[in-house]
Amino acid sequence: MRAVLFTIVFLVCCTYSFAQSFTACTPDCTDDDWSDLHSVGIISASACSQPITFRVYFVFRWACNQYYDFQIVGITPPNNVWPQFCDLNRVIAEMMFKLIHEGHLQYVSGFPPNDIGDCQTTYRATLGGCWHVGLDVTSNANIVHCDEDPSCCLTPMRVCLQVDGTFSVEPTAPWSVIGPPPACPEIDDEDPVTPDECRNVCGWYIYIPEFVAN
Repeated sequence: MRAVLFTIVFLVCCTYSFAQSFTACTPDCTDDDWSDLHSVGIISASACSQPITFRVYFVFRWACNQYYDFQIVGITPPNNVWPQFCDLNRVIAEMMFKLIHEGHLQYVSGFPPNDIGDCQTTYRATLGGCWHVGLDVTSNANIVHCDEDPSCCLTPMRVCLQVDGTFSVEPTAPWSVIGPPPACPEIDDEDPVTPDECRNVCGWYIYIPEFVAN
């Protein structure tokens, strides 16, 4: 496994800046590089007690000549302050889902499907296993992969273009871990943790109602 490092050099020119680096985990296909870093504003409608727009940083790649891989590597809350009325697990889940469902990933990457009713079954959602709300040297809050965690989680997905222009998203198998397991516990809703504690987000899709219903 290797890590691909996206540094502050890219970010100093932009509205949203970080005093720390983003790292994308690479589960396999190590000869296939990740794209440049991209970002988009996505509204959270269900993870918080009121609508909140987060800035989502992501990368993608065509892996092993068969997989459409994507990965979120960082999320910025409004004004770099973590909203106390938001649930971290659900924020990450909603951003992962909407990155595809609303077409943000496909618009930048050019990934198919391109015709209504068509589907692709070789999408893979990859994600570092443990995340938390970390404060940089200027006390800005950034939602990032925990530094001490070496894991890389992978979920195969089926993505279809719908009549209304959105994309349906469906896991086709349970998530798996490539390499060491996540260095943090899975979260028990009856034993909540604070946002700065590392938490296992490999099974992010269980927080999406559409997936639970199926």
